[in-house]
Amino acid sequence: MRDYLTSKVVKAQIALSEAKNDETGAAGVEYGILVVAVSAVIVVAAVAIGGKIGTAFDTVNNAL
Repeated sequence: MRDYLTSKVVKAQIALSEAKNDETGAAGVEYGILVVAVSAVIVVAAVAIGGKIGTAFDTVNNAL
């Protein structure tokens, strides 16, 4: 019975060691952060030039 438990503990340690070295989830998190950053830049740019575009459309509308 003792050998059985020892082998289970060793297998668990090996599995834990392999899980620590697995970086597949890290790539997904990095892509998520990148998407959030790009989205933030787009929102900031849209807000910054939104007023100017609205004014341009109003000018064209009034000219018609």
